[in-house]
Amino acid sequence: FSDIVEALEFVYGEYLGPGERQKAINYVLDSASGDISIEGTVIAKKTEDDFRRLKISHEGVDGRLLQILQIARVMMDKAESVGDLLVKRIAQQLRDFSTTLEQDEAELASVDPGSRKEAILRLRVSKKRILLRAQAAIQGAIQSKQQQQQAQQKAAPSPAGDEEEEGYEEVFLD
Repeated sequence: FSDIVEALEFVYGEYLGPGERQKAINYVLDSASGDISIEGTVIAKKTEDDFRRLKISHEGVDGRLLQILQIARVMMDKAESVGDLLVKRIAQQLRDFSTTLEQDEAELASVDPGSRKEAILRLRVSKKRILLRAQAAIQGAIQSKQQQQQAQQKAAPSPAGDEEEEGYEEVFLD
């Protein structure tokens, strides 16, 4: 995501008008800032500039992106987990490429080494591999969490009147 607005519109599922957009941005910034202070010194409230270039890279998912998606999904009452939203976004980004990874790899094998075309193809292949690895890792984490929960439910079913604590959610998976 390039910025907070793009992330919010992705979670919302459509364009946010100027009024709705500003309310959503303010809500996210207020929620992300909280009442932060260190030894009596109040830390400045987060701004939109604190949420630029939200990315998924070979190093993992940007924590700021996870924070925005979590706040936005709660604010917009979305049932999808942050993990589900990330998988959906990665799939969208992969569909936006005009070629598949396999097509790029086949073309890469036939271009002149050291050419500009080779450099462009290597970059595109690298981006796609990062996205595919991230997608697989996130899906694996989601499935692992679901299997854990199922195993816990089978091992120790809760009494009929005992409900889980509401409002608690793991930032990444739930």
